[in-house]
Amino acid sequence: MKHGEFIVISNSRSTGEILKAVIDSGCLGQSERQRALFEYLLRENEEGRGHLIKAYSIAIDVLGRDESFDNSMDSIVRVEMYRLRKNLKLYNATANIFHLDIPPAKYSVNIEEIQRSIFKTKKRPIAIAATVSMMGLFVVALVSGAGIWRATIPFTNNIRSGVCSLIHPNIVLIPTKNMTGSTSNDNAALLTDRYLRTGLSQYSNVSVSVAGAPCTQTTTPLYTMNNMVLEVDGHTKLFLELIHNDSQSIVYSKVLELSDDEGIHFKHLDYRLYKIASVLAHRKGAVLIDAPQRDWDDIAKKASFSCNVNAYSWYLSHKENKYTETLACLKKSIADNINDPATYGLLAKFYVEQARGYIDKTVEDPLKEARKYIAIGLELGPLNAEVLSAKLWIEIESPAQNLEEIKVAIQTLERHQPYNVQALNDAAIASGYKIGNWMEASRMAETVNRIDGHRTSFVNYVEAGNTLLFSSPEHAYTIALKLKHRDVAIANIMLLAAANKSGNTDDIPEYVANLERMGMEGVPDYRAFIHGRRYEPMLTKELLKWVGYRSD
Repeated sequence: MKHGEFIVISNSRSTGEILKAVIDSGCLGQSERQRALFEYLLRENEEGRGHLIKAYSIAIDVLGRDESFDNSMDSIVRVEMYRLRKNLKLYNATANIFHLDIPPAKYSVNIEEIQRSIFKTKKRPIAIAATVSMMGLFVVALVSGAGIWRATIPFTNNIRSGVCSLIHPNIVLIPTKNMTGSTSNDNAALLTDRYLRTGLSQYSNVSVSVAGAPCTQTTTPLYTMNNMVLEVDGHTKLFLELIHNDSQSIVYSKVLELSDDEGIHFKHLDYRLYKIASVLAHRKGAVLIDAPQRDWDDIAKKASFSCNVNAYSWYLSHKENKYTETLACLKKSIADNINDPATYGLLAKFYVEQARGYIDKTVEDPLKEARKYIAIGLELGPLNAEVLSAKLWIEIESPAQNLEEIKVAIQTLERHQPYNVQALNDAAIASGYKIGNWMEASRMAETVNRIDGHRTSFVNYVEAGNTLLFSSPEHAYTIALKLKHRDVAIANIMLLAAANKSGNTDDIPEYVANLERMGMEGVPDYRAFIHGRRYEPMLTKELLKWVGYRSD
């Protein structure tokens, strides 16, 4: 909403008028399904039946499902409603006549007229790099020999996005400035904005938007990302800097080379910027470390965000003494009505860990508990990375394992989170170890390594499984050594199998000792473990053969 305007609820506009405005805005793209769904909701609301709409009727009347449709098994309605709500937010960002809103878990369309206020309001300044640079209000200090860059920009607290989050830290991306004086570098600026926006939008821990559609209320830390293309010693460089607005402190900075002696190169710029997005917003990203230390207007929301960050840390360390504390924290976030779908996804995963036997049970049926939380998470955010990942985990651990459902969960996760490191980790491992599609698993693992190679130990399991099956024994053992960990059962099983197959028998006592420390006292226990994990048939057969080949 623009300054000097206010909202009033209205039911005076016709379905045709609203539909035309939304379609003309382009926010629905070319999706006939989205158009049909939106028109259906509008017409049902216009006829006074909006409160009677159910997921079942949408599936049958709009989405082509038959009468056997089960909303608990088929997520199509949740996915399409999530997309529609997101598309309407895009429409609202530029609308100047009316705004449209569909509340969570409902199908009624609220039409909100934008009217001019009779009171004068002072327009607040929006400090963005483009405006500031034109006015000459920033100074760039560049020391060529040391490669040091610093831009001092007078920020205000008024940079807000029209779709800013009230539960996550907000990052506003200022359009990248080409400061080289050469129009040939304009493309570098445009690509930087596109790839950063794409990369950061993969992570539900932060809310990402662009400058230009300000809002005036957010209770969470606000960050601004300023980027410039500059010429240094005859080379074109991209300077990136993330600033915490209130303190004006630098949270992150990076310089990327865009050229060499042969000229401008944008090769792999996409993955280089996706990696920066990961470094900022992934599980131990700079924003996740910084935001809990900042002031939040709402203490409960700060506690909830900090709790999610602690949950991510637990998954990286698996420290038992932190499990109970983090589980209680996640439950408190839900009790405090912080409707973050990621919290529900994380909590579901905690119960899946109990079902796997990695952690002592706190409930009689952990999978049932996980399904309860994931059902709510799917309602709140059906495309949320943690929710989709947790759904995949649940499908994998279900007693009546359905490989088709696992395939669908993998495809959904990769399609909607194609550059999210953790999502691709989960999808790659499931694709290889559960489905046996090692080619797809390796492709996803390669994407993960291109984005975030220094923090991707999980995809080493994909490479280890693939090489054990399809490469030379010596190469397979070399790869398996990347898994080395004295307290991880599957790592030692893989190492034992690869060592036996390659003839590296000198190392076998170490792996046997590690497995014995975990309660496995011989080949029968190893084989029982392998059967219990229900891996795909080829890998299961190979592991069963080689764990006992020389150590019987």
